[in-house]
Amino acid sequence: MMPRQLSNRHQFFQPKQDWDAILSVLKTEVPLLECRYTGRFMRLQTNCDDDFRKLTKFMDDRGLDYKSYSLREERPIKVVIRGLPASTNISNILKELAEEGFELTKITRLSKYRTKEPMPLFYAQVKKNPLADAIYNVTEILGAQVCIEAYRGRPGPSQCWNCQGYFHSSEVCHLPTRCVRCAGTHKAEHCTRPSDQAPTCVNCGGDHAANWRGCPRCPGSKNKNRKLKVQKKKPHLPAPPPRPVSHEFSFANITAGQQRHAPVDTPPQPQRPPRMPVPPATYSPTVPAARVSHAPTLTSPTAAPQSAPPAQDCADLIGQLMKFTQQGMDGLVLSEAFRLCLPQLRQETEVHTRAYLIFHTYWRILATSSTN
Repeated sequence: MMPRQLSNRHQFFQPKQDWDAILSVLKTEVPLLECRYTGRFMRLQTNCDDDFRKLTKFMDDRGLDYKSYSLREERPIKVVIRGLPASTNISNILKELAEEGFELTKITRLSKYRTKEPMPLFYAQVKKNPLADAIYNVTEILGAQVCIEAYRGRPGPSQCWNCQGYFHSSEVCHLPTRCVRCAGTHKAEHCTRPSDQAPTCVNCGGDHAANWRGCPRCPGSKNKNRKLKVQKKKPHLPAPPPRPVSHEFSFANITAGQQRHAPVDTPPQPQRPPRMPVPPATYSPTVPAARVSHAPTLTSPTAAPQSAPPAQDCADLIGQLMKFTQQGMDGLVLSEAFRLCLPQLRQETEVHTRAYLIFHTYWRILATSSTN
């Protein structure tokens, strides 16, 4: 009967000085053995389960340093038990599951990663047999309802707890033990390095723990191909010479009026005339309800008739009216106010008084129009 053919059944062992003698003996035990040197290991590949087991037994008997992989039919079922308190005795769980016909090769209580606080979760490995898959149908342990799920594991590539290497587990690792903290040849629980001292990675030699996912040697790490960017130093350039001191431009010369260029002639800005007090005026008490058709009666403090104003004062008055028009006043209403005030304007000599009369009459007309 021909053995069942399989593929990718391989092991890795660390070659030493007598590796060629070991390989010649292996060739006699496993004629179809394929050997290839890859990195730090010699890769030994077989084509069937029987040759794989012979190779494993040969290395175990001689105490060779190697790492391997479990056959698919020999891999245990990894499950997580939920529903039991964290203080549950593990031996009681193991005993009850053994009475149900399940053979557990490993069971442990899970704990939080940072605080190491125990959690109400139990990790178990069930040996492969015809009854092993029925472990998911168990709903009660020690009188409590439980839920058994498949163990999902940590995302990313698997890492060995024994040698801190990748893509294999500690159950099939026969390489020298390396500490995850100090890279020493001992387990992590036996490490004596102080906690305040920086760890040392066994894979890359960096100042971090070997199980850090950001390690450059970790497969799939974002820092795997990271290169240090060394900034090139720019050549030193001498400072430019200082500018010569110019005596033509200085604060003292500018303030003194000694400028290089002649000042630009700017047109003089018109100045607003000062505000003069307006004499009080007395108005008649009667105000027509309709549009004002005549000027309101105004009694000036000086009742004596005055002489006609000079021509310059009339020009100033017209200029004031033009300013009012430019400021947004209604020209028609303003001209009507001017017409109504014309008798009083002829009796006044002060320009501001006449402007006040026109302005007051203008707003009286607007107020009367709004009431109507």
